[in-house]
Amino acid sequence: LRVSHVGDPTVQDQSEFNFLLHNDRVYYYVNDGSTNGDYYCTAPGNDGNDGLSPDRPKRQVQAVVDAYDLEPGDVIWVDVGTYGGVVLGASDSGVRFVGPAGPGVALIDASVQYGVMQLSGVWDVSVEGLFVRNRYGSNQGYGVYLNNCDRCRVDGVVVFSCLGAGVYANNSRDGELEHNLVYLNGWQSSGRAPGIYLNDAQRWGVANNTVYGNGWEGVFINSNCEDVTLRNNIVWATGGNSPYGLWLNGSPVRVSSRSWA
Repeated sequence: LRVSHVGDPTVQDQSEFNFLLHNDRVYYYVNDGSTNGDYYCTAPGNDGNDGLSPDRPKRQVQAVVDAYDLEPGDVIWVDVGTYGGVVLGASDSGVRFVGPAGPGVALIDASVQYGVMQLSGVWDVSVEGLFVRNRYGSNQGYGVYLNNCDRCRVDGVVVFSCLGAGVYANNSRDGELEHNLVYLNGWQSSGRAPGIYLNDAQRWGVANNTVYGNGWEGVFINSNCEDVTLRNNIVWATGGNSPYGLWLNGSPVRVSSRSWA
C-alpha cells in the first residue's frame, strides 16, 4: 500500500509488509526446501514468497503468522517437512493449522521453553494433523501449550519426545482434544509432566486419544478443573515418576466408554 499527498508528491510512504484485503477465508501455504512427497505445494518453501499459493509457499509456519493479520476461517496448509516453533497471540484467533494427510509428516520441532505450538489468549484456533516435538531440557518443554484459550481444538496431532507435558491446557475453556497420539513425553523431568495435562480448565472434551509411554501420568486432570469429559481414550500407565494412566482431581470429571490399561 502506497500513500502520497495530492498537493505535494514528495510526501509519501508505503507499507513495509504484505497488505491484503479480503472478505472470505484465505489459504496460506508452507513447505520445506523440497517438494519430495508433498501434499499441498508444488514448489520449495521460501520466506521471501507471499505464501498465498501452492507454487509460492513460505518456508516457516511462523513466517505466515508474522507476515499477515490472520482472520477467523483462514487456513495454513503445512506440507511435508520439518519446521520451527509457532507462537500465536490473540490477533491470530480463528485460524486453522493443517498438516498433510499422509503418508508424509509435517513436524514442528524446536527446543523452546513452553510450547513448540504455543497458543496464548487465542480463541477458535484448530491444530490438526501435525507432528510435534520439543527438545527443551526441562519439564517446561511442552509440546502443545494452550494458555488462557477459548474454544480451541487439537485434533489428529502426534506429540512425542517432549521432556515436559505433551499437551498442556492451562486456564482455558471449552476446548477439545481428539484423535491425538501422545507418547514418550515427560521423561527425565524433575516436575510433573503428564502426557495430557489439564490445569484450571473448564468444559473440555478429551476423546479418542491414545496416550502411552509417558514419564508421568498418561492423563492428569488437576483439582481446579471443572466439567471435563473423557471418552473412548486408550491410556497405558508407564511413568516411573507417577505410574498412573489416569489421575482425576477435577469436579466433576465424567469418564465413559473408556479403555484404560
